[in-house]
Amino acid sequence: MKTDSGFKFNNRNYIPIPVELTSSLLRDIDSFEEFKCTLRIFSLIFSLRPKRLWISFEELISDPVLLESIPVSDSEKKTEVIIKSIYAAKKRQTIILREKDKNQIQNSIILINDKISNELLTKKDIGKLQDGLDLEQTDFQPGQKRESNIYRLYEDNIGQMTPVLAEELKLAEKNYPNLWIEEAIIEAVKNNIRNWKYISSILNRWQIEGRTNGESTRYSKKSERESQLRRAQKFRDEFINKKS
Repeated sequence: MKTDSGFKFNNRNYIPIPVELTSSLLRDIDSFEEFKCTLRIFSLIFSLRPKRLWISFEELISDPVLLESIPVSDSEKKTEVIIKSIYAAKKRQTIILREKDKNQIQNSIILINDKISNELLTKKDIGKLQDGLDLEQTDFQPGQKRESNIYRLYEDNIGQMTPVLAEELKLAEKNYPNLWIEEAIIEAVKNNIRNWKYISSILNRWQIEGRTNGESTRYSKKSERESQLRRAQKFRDEFINKKS
């Protein structure tokens, strides 16, 4: 988060970065675009672990953070820069690029070139990986945190998990109790507004209205309960009107 005095980093909101990326690779990589692309690949993949160890080419070239970091205005040229950076990182052996169809980068997946990814590729077929195969905990490093059920709840009720959404959910976990997130997803489903923006708005409203300690605000009196429902309906209507 950027503040008036600079960036304020959350001490818990970190991803692991190989020491080579801050030493030998930092010295050798002479392209800002390749370095940005490499960092973003690490960030997106680690945001998805332990669900999966890879991202698709399509996910990378549609990532808004990476796109905004490429200093060209034309969208086709941005894609060309990203593709060039991917192949440079592959040649440098910082990433692994696997194409389902030969010479078709559109159907490829990208992995970090580490022991875990290489072991995965010896066990799993790329086609199965692209179909969204869930991986067992044994495929990952010891001590890695098992994914929270909010990710499964989101995918089962709202839509497919993407690297950007995974980052949003991880950030939400830092800012809100898991119970809030679960209940916000359920409320979004009840209101038939199935998108993260609406869920995030619900969480923000609850925070402003004073939910504490991860407990839902429950009203015992009928009038108070009706008032709560009216506020929820008003919030839903305002959100829909903003979209239109």
